[in-house]
Amino acid sequence: MKNTTFRIAAVMLAAAGAVLATAAVGRDDTPPAQAKGREFRVKDQAIEVSPEAAKRLKLETLVLTPSTQVVTLHLTGKTSFDGDRVAHVKAQFPGKIMTAGPALGTRVSGPAAGPGGKATLLCTIESVDLGNAKNAFQKAKVQLDLDRDSARRVKDLVDEKVLADRFLKEAEATLRMDEANYEFARRSLVVFGVEEASLEKIPVQERWERMTYDIASPISGVLVEKNVTPGEYADSTVNLFTIADTRRLWVWGDVYEMDWGKVEVGQKLYVSIAALPGRTYTTTVDLIAPSLDPVSRGIRVRGTLDNPEGTILKDMYSNLTVEVGRDPAALAAPAEALVRGLQADEAYLFVRVPGSQGGGGDLFERRQVRFESLEGGRVRLLEGVHAGEAVVTVGAAALDDEMRRK
Repeated sequence: MKNTTFRIAAVMLAAAGAVLATAAVGRDDTPPAQAKGREFRVKDQAIEVSPEAAKRLKLETLVLTPSTQVVTLHLTGKTSFDGDRVAHVKAQFPGKIMTAGPALGTRVSGPAAGPGGKATLLCTIESVDLGNAKNAFQKAKVQLDLDRDSARRVKDLVDEKVLADRFLKEAEATLRMDEANYEFARRSLVVFGVEEASLEKIPVQERWERMTYDIASPISGVLVEKNVTPGEYADSTVNLFTIADTRRLWVWGDVYEMDWGKVEVGQKLYVSIAALPGRTYTTTVDLIAPSLDPVSRGIRVRGTLDNPEGTILKDMYSNLTVEVGRDPAALAAPAEALVRGLQADEAYLFVRVPGSQGGGGDLFERRQVRFESLEGGRVRLLEGVHAGEAVVTVGAAALDDEMRRK
């Protein structure tokens, strides 16, 4: 009985050992580092990828074929007022500001657009200099009238042989000097904004009327700057108001020196404004600056934007895209296929080596390329690859990481 029990226990132990041995044969005790080493093998500037690793990384490739592509240039930019539609208003005659005028942000009218053809009144200034200029004009006019009558009487007396000819010549010389003084006094008022029609009213004006004048808006637009406080002194060095017609704005972008030759006047320009997502404005390049910006080291290019509703504001940051041409035989790939290097212009693609596919996996060569950006998140490949080659479009970054590790 005891021997039988020992035999049964021995059989059970042998069976258990056989099961454990079978399990050990089916289990892979290879360390993870060694297993990964079998997935990737680096050979100089190439990496061999096993089928299992390619499946795990979900590698995708694209065979490069020539196609027509719109070549674009991407710039950063900013909006500004249209310099041809901005007016800076200063005092024609220095003096004390009497009224403050409309509030900042008010839409004002120019001479032709205002009610009854009158421009919006901005402020009134009391000026001693204006009073003196009007007095000088009045004195010049009175003296001219007096000497004109005197010259006429002298001429009559000369004709009657009562006076010699030299008296007439002296009277005429005095008259010419009076005419010059009168014209100078008149132009001194007109050039500073005094209307011709109001010159005739000067003799009948009271003294306070001679010293005050109104400043009206020279153009229609929005009051974007105001430096006016009643009682303060204003002169020609102080900008009292800035008026901008915001129905049309400029947008400026900076082109790098290396890309300057690609941009031409008339090319299409697409503008996306950060503060207005989902909108793209289409215009054209209408100006290329003739000089290099000393700060950004770029060449400024300009486009014009219609802004009838005033949605776009001055100094809004923008992304500009310029259509610089079309390439009928371009090799294009998704931008995510690129692996960027340490330098700003350094980029790589992984190109499958022909005939490398087999039991051991595919061999991909890490190759430096030169590229340009296209629309839709694509790039145009300029150097480094050829038509018919297959490049990795998904998983390139993971391959690059494996190469750097090894």
